[in-house]
Amino acid sequence: MTPQDKKPLMRCIGEFFGHIIRAVRQDVSASGRGGASEDSDRQVIEASRCEERRGDVIVRETRVREVEFRSDE
Repeated sequence: MTPQDKKPLMRCIGEFFGHIIRAVRQDVSASGRGGASEDSDRQVIEASRCEERRGDVIVRETRVREVEFRSDE
């Protein structure tokens, strides 16, 4: 980045908070990242959790199995 391309600090801070505000306001189910789409129905069929202690460390594993029913039209 050359000196003439460098953004002022206040602009960088504004962009940073703008990203956070946009993420908070975003509809998770419509984003396509892990949310069910409008034309599908998800059902959890199995959820299990395992916890194991190894000295000073705790190892946790969580599994979720789900079925997604899609209504293709």
